[in-house]
Amino acid sequence: MEPKPHEHILVCLSSAPSNAHIIRTAATMAEAFGAQFTALYVQTRSAEQMSLAERSNLQARTYLAEQLGSTIVTVPGDDVPYQIAEFARLSKVTKVVMGRSNAPNRLTNSARQSFESAWRTQVLLETLQRLQQAPDEAALLDVIANQSMRLLNRPLVIYAAKDAQLAPAVRYNPGTQVAFPGEILVAHWAYEHGCRAGRSTDVFTDAEGLYLPIGGHGASYAVIG
Repeated sequence: MEPKPHEHILVCLSSAPSNAHIIRTAATMAEAFGAQFTALYVQTRSAEQMSLAERSNLQARTYLAEQLGSTIVTVPGDDVPYQIAEFARLSKVTKVVMGRSNAPNRLTNSARQSFESAWRTQVLLETLQRLQQAPDEAALLDVIANQSMRLLNRPLVIYAAKDAQLAPAVRYNPGTQVAFPGEILVAHWAYEHGCRAGRSTDVFTDAEGLYLPIGGHGASYAVIG
């Protein structure tokens, strides 16, 4: 199947045992979407200290990715999340396929932070793509809410503006509740003033939630909280 120019799947190569599964997942997605498929290896200075077993695993993962139809790319750099994000930006990647570790206790703080940074980069890239594809304002708000919920790992509410007034809250999690009627006043203040309000701010400090206006050029079209 010929790749579609607007679809580009990226997978990152490593010596981790789980990497083979991630590569196969990415290859399956690339085939399903008829997408361009790239396997990226970020070669850090610490790569020189890899054991023979790790080098062998990396070579096996690289061979697997190549056999599954990917283009292998190696870039040097010690800031792995930055290199992934920069390659994705320059190469117009639309989806980065990554996996989460199921052994977090064995990760160093540095490795955990690097992984979380790379995962946030993936979510932000997805968000940009979905925002560009949103057909209307309702879909745009839906993308913002769902992707924000992924990043923050907590339920959200959105008040969309209609006729210069906020519509009833749309809850993005079955358990989301507006804690007390006064919360809507906080959301209205954020909308009218174009500034955040509520928890962790200097305005309505007793509020249960933090409310942020969404918009630009001096006008807000929704509030997220």
